Amino acid sequence: MKRQHRKLALVCSLGGHFEQMANLADVYSRYDHFWLTNPNAQTTSHLATERKYFVPPAHYKKPWTYCTQIPGVIKAFHWHHHQDDVWYVVDGMARVVLYDRRPGSPTHGVIQVVYAGEDNPVVILIPSGVAHGYQVLGRKPVILFYHVTQAYDPQAPDEQRIAFDDPAIGFDWSIQNR
Repeated sequence: MKRQHRKLALVCSLGGHFEQMANLADVYSRYDHFWLTNPNAQTTSHLATERKYFVPPAHYKKPWTYCTQIPGVIKAFHWHHHQDDVWYVVDGMARVVLYDRRPGSPTHGVIQVVYAGEDNPVVILIPSGVAHGYQVLGRKPVILFYHVTQAYDPQAPDEQRIAFDDPAIGFDWSIQNR
């Protein structure tokens, strides 16, 4: 199989995160890739022939994770008081919608749309206070890798929800054929 020219960093912690990432071999094997993970018997054995960089577990204070969504799904909107997000769509295409709700921001009230994925490989930084969501485009599922600047705290989650069709945002999620 011919590798695509895009470089891909596979970042994961031990246990379930590593196993989930390893199960995506059919996706990441198409790309020039490397692993950034913890050293242990499982990762050392599984990654024996892979390019890898081992990081001591103490450095994994902020998690990376991924999700998959099927075509047509709209996941919107949510925002965080303190946490920034970094998104990278590995496979498929997504329309990412950002709405700046930060008082005093020069872009307060502005909507930004980013088409991200295999046809436009971009990394998206989403600052705290910016509402965000996405819609899966086309016929392929989207695989979204994301990093957050704070670990999830189930006792005090830093996530606020807004309806995808909130009139204050007023975003039109319909697909426009041109």
